Amino acid sequence: MLYKIITIVGLILVSAIALSSERKYECMIEPKTVVELGSAAQGVIESVSADRGQKVKKDEVIAKLVSNVEKAAVEVARAKVNGTAQQESAKIRKLFSERKYKRALDLSNKDHISVYELDEARTEMFLAEQALAEADEYLILAKAELKQAEALMDLKVIKSPIGGVVINRYMEPGERVENDPIIQVAQINPLYVEVLLPIEMLGKIKLGITGSVSSERKNGKNYMASVVAIDPVVNAASGFFGVRLSLPNPDLRIISGLECEIEFLSESPN
Repeated sequence: MLYKIITIVGLILVSAIALSSERKYECMIEPKTVVELGSAAQGVIESVSADRGQKVKKDEVIAKLVSNVEKAAVEVARAKVNGTAQQESAKIRKLFSERKYKRALDLSNKDHISVYELDEARTEMFLAEQALAEADEYLILAKAELKQAEALMDLKVIKSPIGGVVINRYMEPGERVENDPIIQVAQINPLYVEVLLPIEMLGKIKLGITGSVSSERKNGKNYMASVVAIDPVVNAASGFFGVRLSLPNPDLRIISGLECEIEFLSESPN
């Protein structure tokens, strides 16, 4: 009797292990994004501040091109914007011409000056107003030139569009950049877990459900990931469809590029 009980318990354990293993699927841990950073402008590299294995923040400067000409253009444009002599002079001239015309109008009403002198004062006032308008337009143009010069200089500064880790450095200071990438950066927080599931799982896996991920270097720890994308089309040849999960990696301890196993902790009923 005891033998039979042990046998039954053994069969139950074997069945439980089999069921558990059937719920585990092979997967791959990958970076969320991998970008190769180049330059929008051609030129010679002045400096590269990031190297392989180094963490970079979003919008951090990772390389600069030689930009002496662009810097000089910015300084010239900034001097034009900050130079107020022309505008101040036009304002003073306008105020003076307005006062002169007002005096001339009063004298004309008393028949103390000729119509010609009154017209001359009025014309001087109009010309002063026009000079001030031209000075204002010049300032607007100078500000636009400054923005253009700064934009051209910004093209010589390469920033990382993502936060992540440098995985490749292709070029060094002194080399000429045309269309080649300078640095390759991978975003590894969060990571993506890619898994292929059999067609029988279609409809059971929904967005937002969680899965327990264990990698070949998990050190006894499982990680929780959530489903963020499900392929709407099944591969007819294999009978599998793809599922992507997002795996938080705030301390960057989880290594990408590793094979893994995943067990979904919750599934939708048929």
